[in-house]
Amino acid sequence: MSSLKVCIIGLKCHDHLRGAEVPRYLGGIETQLATLAKGLALEGCEVSLITYDHGQPDDEIIEGVRVIKCYPPESGIRGIRTLHPRTTGLFRAMQSAGADVYLQMGAGMETGQTAMIARILQRPMIFCLASDANFGAHLSAGRWGIEGKAYRFGIARARRIVAQTGVQRDGLRRATGLDSIIIPMAVIPPAGCAGPAESPRVLWVGRITPGKRLEWLLESAARLPNVTFDIVGTPNRDSEHATRLMEQARQMQNVVVHGRAPASELANLYRRASLLACTSELEGFPTTFLEAWSVGLPVLTTFDPDGVVAANGLGQVAVDLEDFIGRLDVLLGNGAVRKQLAGAAADYFESNHSVAGVCRQFHQNLIRWASKE
Repeated sequence: MSSLKVCIIGLKCHDHLRGAEVPRYLGGIETQLATLAKGLALEGCEVSLITYDHGQPDDEIIEGVRVIKCYPPESGIRGIRTLHPRTTGLFRAMQSAGADVYLQMGAGMETGQTAMIARILQRPMIFCLASDANFGAHLSAGRWGIEGKAYRFGIARARRIVAQTGVQRDGLRRATGLDSIIIPMAVIPPAGCAGPAESPRVLWVGRITPGKRLEWLLESAARLPNVTFDIVGTPNRDSEHATRLMEQARQMQNVVVHGRAPASELANLYRRASLLACTSELEGFPTTFLEAWSVGLPVLTTFDPDGVVAANGLGQVAVDLEDFIGRLDVLLGNGAVRKQLAGAAADYFESNHSVAGVCRQFHQNLIRWASKE
């Protein structure tokens, strides 16, 4: 029996796949798709990954994954570049992959393009939800809702949709009437070597956008001057909001702004931290949670995907800013509680989000979905 040929469309994933110290693009989608590609290759699949053309050699092989470059991210003339080179370039790349099944993650124009091309190639397309916004705002995104329409077109034609949580599955069904199957995502544990810091340190990792509410962390830092706060991340696009917050953070003595920290530095920050802080309004299943739990780091969060943090003792959940600061203060002062949470976090990760376990689930389902059910 021949190996299953899987093509993953992950245009921003090249740096993540090759393990760049500072990738061009930050995001959970990129981390998770690169991990999935490597894991499926280890499962015995023939895996190809379509990425942007950054000038890299075409058809390079990275850890068993064939990388097919598509088109430069800024190429094309505004107004027609959606058609050419983006759709035409994606068509050529998907055709070159010659896959049995195509997989794409995260809502957008790319979802519609992938579905249309897979239909032309007479191959199934699998869509993976990346965020709770995928069953909300993304359904009508873009000028005149064009991106939302392309996204709706794509998911309506996907052979299967994969959700990360029950909230995503139920939300998508309510919004669109479409069903999905839940498969968790995986990450490769950070390979840092630093031990826990002697003084309390709080780690925050994310893009600097209004929905991430970095201002909550800065208010916490102002009220807890004896705690060190490490901030990792930048905005994907410069904005007045991000500039103001980053300037405020740099002026605070107990806040360290790392920007786009190299992978090795971020790994050490995970291992040195007392806990990971999440102040977001909306997420999917944060990759940062998986990275933290993989090294036994509990979380204090305002967003709890499917209630797993509270139900499994993987950290604590705050309902508002005052609650967040209060819980933070108490947790940092109680090493015994943090140790208990850390043990639960490490066990939960190994049982639910290890690369081998998650990719085995994907492999088994992709074999079924690639056949004519």
